[in-house]
Amino acid sequence: MSDIVEIASVAEFIQKLPKQKRGFEFFYRGEAEDFGDTSNIPSIFRNKNLIEDEHNLFKDFIVRNPDEFQNEKTTFQKLVKMQHYELPTRLLDVTSNSLISLYFACKDSTNQEDSYVYIFKVQEDDIKFYDSDIVDILSNIATAPLTWDKVQNIKMNQGLFSMYSKRISNLNNRLMQDKTYIDNDEYYLKIDEIQKSHNTLNLNNFNFGNYSAVEILGAIDKIVLVKPLLSNRRIIMQSGAFFLFGIGEDLYTSLKLKPTYKMRIKASEKSKILADLERMGVSQDRIFPEMDKVAGYLKAKYS
Repeated sequence: MSDIVEIASVAEFIQKLPKQKRGFEFFYRGEAEDFGDTSNIPSIFRNKNLIEDEHNLFKDFIVRNPDEFQNEKTTFQKLVKMQHYELPTRLLDVTSNSLISLYFACKDSTNQEDSYVYIFKVQEDDIKFYDSDIVDILSNIATAPLTWDKVQNIKMNQGLFSMYSKRISNLNNRLMQDKTYIDNDEYYLKIDEIQKSHNTLNLNNFNFGNYSAVEILGAIDKIVLVKPLLSNRRIIMQSGAFFLFGIGEDLYTSLKLKPTYKMRIKASEKSKILADLERMGVSQDRIFPEMDKVAGYLKAKYS
């Protein structure tokens, strides 16, 4: 990551944004201050009890609000709705609109700490849509009653899968170099065993669907950028997208997401920046279009 860029105005922010490049998209996240180890990680990982009870949190919320989820066809769509209502999830909000991220960084102008905008440069090939397989696999982690032992079992199987995959690759290379080369098929049997057996993961009640163990093991420890359905006004107005997090080193530790660029906004300039953003149409009533949010904005404006 490059050095931190200092920002004191909207004009300076726009001027210092990285240039767009073919084959990549930029996504932005504003945070009110430097949160250290908890910067750019999903809210559910900030509380050990929450991540331990993630599957209960997920199901209990739906049980209490069944009508709200009738039209949400996938687990990812359900997580997006939960995030909308500020339930902790393994999603991290980002936006494709840099000015929206600047607003979120500055919106609490009473905070005397410097704020930050983090910029993520993502290859277009790595951007997933709401209905992709890897998004489905990672989203369904939220429904699984995970334990530390089960996470360790996944990691062990990933290690085995990686080892046998390398051996298969080496064997294939030798076969290509020498068509008469014949080797013991033990490696093929081992990799086939992992591919066909969902039980290798030993995760009861995990909604694997029709995915093979190879697909699951290949996805389970990834972070992916997901473009959601534009199914509510807030996502539309915020140009919203999400990073979806898989499983870290253990049950409680989040994977690390490293920004490509980091901008620091001086605390003393937040109020001025917010005023300039409002003149540009970036304000609370636009970003949060729900009636209660608009009412709060108008109340503050006319007080």
